[in-house]
Amino acid sequence: MNITSAGAITDSSGATIAVTGLATINAGSNAITLGDNGGDTTNFGSLNVTGGAVTVTEDSATDLASVNSASLNVTSAGTLTATNVTSTGDITLTASTGDMVIGTITGGNDVTLNATSGTIDGSGTVSGNLATINTQTIGLTTEPTMNVNSLTLTFTDMSGGFSGKMLSGAALVNKANVTIVSTPGTVRIGSWLFDGSGQDVQDVTQEFSSYSSQTSTLTDMLSALEPVLADPDFFNEETVSINIDIEGELGMPGDEEIANMSLEKEILLQIIDLKEKLESLDRGDDVSMSSEQVEQLKRDIEEDIAKLMKKLAASNK
Repeated sequence: MNITSAGAITDSSGATIAVTGLATINAGSNAITLGDNGGDTTNFGSLNVTGGAVTVTEDSATDLASVNSASLNVTSAGTLTATNVTSTGDITLTASTGDMVIGTITGGNDVTLNATSGTIDGSGTVSGNLATINTQTIGLTTEPTMNVNSLTLTFTDMSGGFSGKMLSGAALVNKANVTIVSTPGTVRIGSWLFDGSGQDVQDVTQEFSSYSSQTSTLTDMLSALEPVLADPDFFNEETVSINIDIEGELGMPGDEEIANMSLEKEILLQIIDLKEKLESLDRGDDVSMSSEQVEQLKRDIEEDIAKLMKKLAASNK
């Protein structure tokens, strides 16, 4: 199907549009509104659209082969594939019951991607001012690039400990511009890592005033990092950088200074092993030990953790 109009393009209420192949629709700078009525039946094989304000609601899977518009709002009843989408204004894409595949999505302002009943994947790039993403998971098969000034994320599922994996584009330079509304799993954006509470677990700035608070905070941090260690991609990197603000008995700078540590994987794994031993003692797994022996072993493990942290600090002076 090939339609060119000097004015707006709409369909009448209750209309049926059935195109098995590519539908090319050009309204110049005028509006295009298709499938917006409840009684409409609208199905395209793929879409090539040029228009002003473009609104399309499709009753099956949607393939946006090429879109050039002033604004765009597309709702698909199946999988929504955004192969090449450009708008000078806002873009809203919704896969109401299916997945979404990201190709190239370029918005002049804000971009909203909704796939709450499915997942979002694709090796493409999302560009714009603010990107808002609502889905079960994103990037667990192929990681899209987020080239936006700020990012708001809501996830409802996870796999292998992760809810999201994305690359960061040149525009996304400040992790403070990432807002995670909710996520059951870890989220990775480039080199940034966020836990289930949305806290940045790779740049932790936390005061430590005693062995007990040091160990407790470190335990919480390492718990958030465990799914990262299980990710094969982790072992392709030489180091993981973690920033910790330390004071008190470790002899580190006070709360106005940050000790920048390059946390080597070998030491990280040693600390996690010690953490697991502490947890085992707290559970009382070893009934062959007296309570005095258990408490002494806990103190020994805490001292070992402190020594490892001192070693990290010394290596980064």
